[in-house]
Amino acid sequence: MRILRRKAVSNIIATILIFAMMVVGMGILYSRIGPVAIGFEAESSVTNQEFIFLNIKNELDSLVGSAQGSRSNVRITSEYATYDLNITAPRLRLDLTLGGTTNTLVNDMGLFEAKIDRPFRDVSTSRFLGNNVGETTMINTEMTDHIATGLIYMDIRTTQSTVSLYYRASADLVQFDATTYILNIFTYNLTINPASPISDFPITQDEWTLAMVRGPTTVSNPFNLTSTTETSFSLTQSVSRYTLRAQGQVLDSYTFQIAAGSTVIVNNINVPIYFGI
Repeated sequence: MRILRRKAVSNIIATILIFAMMVVGMGILYSRIGPVAIGFEAESSVTNQEFIFLNIKNELDSLVGSAQGSRSNVRITSEYATYDLNITAPRLRLDLTLGGTTNTLVNDMGLFEAKIDRPFRDVSTSRFLGNNVGETTMINTEMTDHIATGLIYMDIRTTQSTVSLYYRASADLVQFDATTYILNIFTYNLTINPASPISDFPITQDEWTLAMVRGPTTVSNPFNLTSTTETSFSLTQSVSRYTLRAQGQVLDSYTFQIAAGSTVIVNNINVPIYFGI
């Protein structure tokens, strides 16, 4: 009886030890594989945002060239993301310098973004997506067709990822006659409809539809440039972005050639895109 009792006790102890080893083993396995799996899931969320934002940008590139009132809808399916629209940031500043005089033009650009609150394992990077992604290059359409294109910027950190979309300005210089030039500066702002100013953002739904409407084009003539002996003027672009990069960082400077004694008529042509659901 004593021998059988000892064997029974030994079996129980052995079972407890085996179970404890399994628990410890599973804990070690999860501690090694778990973060990797979570990081992979977070990376998948970012990849999903790339497709979403490239789709939105393609629709916007088409919409800004369409007639007033044109509409486009983009179906968004995403988890762990908060979508928001900032109608005043980033802010675009254009400095036009001729001789010793500088005139400044300021426009709100609007920023559409998604923030993903997921743990990213050993990840810290930033990059631009799509074609013509060089942020430091203003689109100069001198002697070419007008081009509109948005910028998608991804900022991935270990605790959060942010995907942002905004539009650069483009400039088009046309010679009207021997001493008269017209500089058309095209700007685009992502904003809410002023006819219904209640914003739908921020949005945290897993499935929703982004509705975009092309607003009316506005044209203003903020100032003109007049040269005496100068044969060129420069246009410098900078953007104040509250989270993306350095505040007021100069992105590009371009020099336009003109005839001495010319007048440059500066037009600011703005195209708004209304965002909503």
